Amino acid sequence: MIFIAPYRMAFPTARRIREVLPNSRIIKYRNSRFNWNRSRGTVLNWGRSDIPPTNRQVINQPHAISVAANKRRFLAGCEENNIPAPRLLSEDQCISTLEEGKVLLIRTPSSFGGKGIKVVRGTEEFHGIPLNHMAVQFFPKETEFRAHVWGDEIIFLTQKRSKRGVERERDQKLVWSHSNGYVHCRQDVECPDGLEELAIKSVKMCGLHFGAVDIMLNKDGVLRVLEVNTAPGLTGQVLDKYLEVIREI
Repeated sequence: MIFIAPYRMAFPTARRIREVLPNSRIIKYRNSRFNWNRSRGTVLNWGRSDIPPTNRQVINQPHAISVAANKRRFLAGCEENNIPAPRLLSEDQCISTLEEGKVLLIRTPSSFGGKGIKVVRGTEEFHGIPLNHMAVQFFPKETEFRAHVWGDEIIFLTQKRSKRGVERERDQKLVWSHSNGYVHCRQDVECPDGLEELAIKSVKMCGLHFGAVDIMLNKDGVLRVLEVNTAPGLTGQVLDKYLEVIREI
């Protein structure tokens, strides 16, 4: 039996998995009567960091989810493990970065989907890092990939591309989110050298068994890890591949 424990925003994907997999069941996010003390059945954790201690096998432990979900903890872990990624900046570093003509991105560590990101382009716009926020330097990119990692391999690779006919404001062109008109495409995607190793290392650094790693590539061929998604939305061929792997459990 597979028990799916979705973070509340990930429920549509959990429902899709449940509809296809026999002997599977969704654990309610709230007001659940699920018995965590039994040892039978595997829990597929889809983004929840609040799962209590349990005797059941859990794929993606809650402490690993919390590392990936908190962008400050994740980027600090990348720096400690020599994983190329945007670095966390102090206020003094923010000022010197802006004086060099570079751009800052300020956000809360728990935000997702590009929500709440503030773009700062000059010292006159910078008024310090707000409480419970973090700042990183913006790096221009040629493209961005999402590597779906399970264990020691990439099971699917997509590339972010712009929707046709979408008009964007200046700041929206910097944040490649779904709400700004960017989508994950599956066709004609070539994996750059070094991306596979980097994606797998990022997932393992968090202590995860699976995750969807967003990695940018700049015009000079430099890769940087942006984040690891622990509750990726799945449809089509990507969902089919996850189901194939889950069925092997």
